[in-house]
Amino acid sequence: MIRWIAVVGLAVASLGAQDKGGEKVDAKKVNQAIDKGAAFLLNYFEKKEIGNSSWVSPVELVVLTLHHANVKVDHPVFAKGLDALLSAKLQYTYRVSLQAMALHRLDPKKHQDRIAECAQWLVDTQCADGDWGYPGDLASPASPPKAVTVGPPKKEVPKDAPEGTEPQWNIRRRTKPDPKLKGDQSNSQFALLGLRACQESGVTIPKETWSSALKYMLATRRATVP
Repeated sequence: MIRWIAVVGLAVASLGAQDKGGEKVDAKKVNQAIDKGAAFLLNYFEKKEIGNSSWVSPVELVVLTLHHANVKVDHPVFAKGLDALLSAKLQYTYRVSLQAMALHRLDPKKHQDRIAECAQWLVDTQCADGDWGYPGDLASPASPPKAVTVGPPKKEVPKDAPEGTEPQWNIRRRTKPDPKLKGDQSNSQFALLGLRACQESGVTIPKETWSSALKYMLATRRATVP
């Protein structure tokens, strides 16, 4: 299921894209494709629940896609998807990252508390080499990843701050990474996109998280192909 949800999402995100010749794609045709994709999702989930228990559950992609398609938040399917998203446990790299991106797009101020939880989860699950993967230990490549639960962050007044300063989210690493766990560029890419959404929503990410991720990305990049 998550594959075709992703396809619809890519179609929606193609608005304003350019072809190889540098000319803009026909906006009318793109909008028609977006409307068709959104209509498909609305029809498909009209009487179906949007599962949120599996690591491949599509709820975050559904919400993000419907938002990009300009579907109103009070639409029954959109509302159902948002409820499922907000009630889901933060457990998997792809989904936590997508949730941060979706909530940032929807209303970063309204959903900042939840976005801060996404930030804390991503900071705490970064691997020792600066990457992210499927949290937990996989018995085999075909096995689903083990869920990892991370507690919510705390709001604190910065040290030496003037009297009356409002408490701020204190996002910092609270766990020691397991050196045996290794990630990959796919999970890491999503994690970084999610963290950027958190940062842009007003939740400050530790510099160590960014620098460690940069080190990993530079170490694993491929040589430029001429």
